[in-house]
Amino acid sequence: MTVRLSTSMMFQNSMKTMMENQSEINRLQQQIATGKRLLSAADDPAASSAVLQLREAKQQMEQYQLNADAADAQVGYQESVYGNINNVLQRVRDLTLQGNSDTTNQNDRAIIAEEIDGLRRSLISIANSTDVNGDYMFAGNKAGSVPFVETGNVMSYQGDEGVRELKVGASRLVALNDNGKDVFMKIPTGNGVISASANVSNTGTGIIDLGNEVGAFVNDTYSIQFTSSSPMTYEVYDSSATLVAGPSAFSSGDALSFAGINVSISGEPNLGDEFTLEPSGNADIFSSLQAIVDVFNTTGDDSASSAYRHNEVSRAFGNLDNAMENINVKRSQAGNRLNAIEQQRVVNDNLIFQGTVNISRLEDVDMAEAIMNFQMQLQALEASQQSFSIAQRRSLFDFM
Repeated sequence: MTVRLSTSMMFQNSMKTMMENQSEINRLQQQIATGKRLLSAADDPAASSAVLQLREAKQQMEQYQLNADAADAQVGYQESVYGNINNVLQRVRDLTLQGNSDTTNQNDRAIIAEEIDGLRRSLISIANSTDVNGDYMFAGNKAGSVPFVETGNVMSYQGDEGVRELKVGASRLVALNDNGKDVFMKIPTGNGVISASANVSNTGTGIIDLGNEVGAFVNDTYSIQFTSSSPMTYEVYDSSATLVAGPSAFSSGDALSFAGINVSISGEPNLGDEFTLEPSGNADIFSSLQAIVDVFNTTGDDSASSAYRHNEVSRAFGNLDNAMENINVKRSQAGNRLNAIEQQRVVNDNLIFQGTVNISRLEDVDMAEAIMNFQMQLQALEASQQSFSIAQRRSLFDFM
């Protein structure tokens, strides 16, 4: 069978070859110019789909990294605020020791009380401070509301007990704040088991020391009453007015043991004096500071006033130490969160880098190979053009 090729068919085949070569050259030129192998999804559908997924994952990691930066700023700021709170409380502690000394007089204590009151107001200001985003730091999830409101020297918490969190990794949430109730309002009283106070009407010089537990504490409120003066005798009653210890002769500094606790009273209580022991609860740090201010402002220099002041200061001082311990714990926790954020940053950086590498492997062009293919296609196009040019100048008569 004889195959006949017309001049028209030869022309069309040559044009098709040159157009294909030119199209491939254009594609290779674009790859070389952009550095990308995948110019459209049609170039490699499977690779294009994988690149899309990898790019989305990388963008998510980059968002986590931005979140980590924001969390680091917020938690770092709060950690520094805890340092400021600790400085305020340490100054109050120093002033309280100074004011409770027997060498200070009523005028001295009034001056000290004024400074402590100023420090208390500084503490309120810190408790109502905002973070780097302008949100109230200690308001829990009520970030737009002032958390602490004072009415007649009594502080109330208007926030909630929530904690704001931010996702800094695929499986890591970081707390950005601590709510004010946990920081300022839930301070354990006394020694964590019992708390002691002296009756304001006491006329003797008795000062109570909480001592320690000697057994299983029977949870109740107890009243130590001095009921006889010849010799000085005490009795202990529970909240139902049931006698649980005594009557026993009192000796200054000796242990008074009952209901699983062991306390002592030094000095010389008078007939009718009374001390109360109750289970430890929670107190806010503001009221503890206010109690120090009040007792410094209202007690005189006589022995009975001095004893009452020592008892009240001891009570408030214990709460103050508990508050400082709580702040130190919160500050340590903030430091741990900062460490966790930094660790997650390293993980995020590695994942972002690996994502970039994987995307590059799929979509970036092998430049050396692309240039070589470009040159080959260019040569092929030139050869096709030369052949076409020669073919155009000839006809069938040239072969007859």
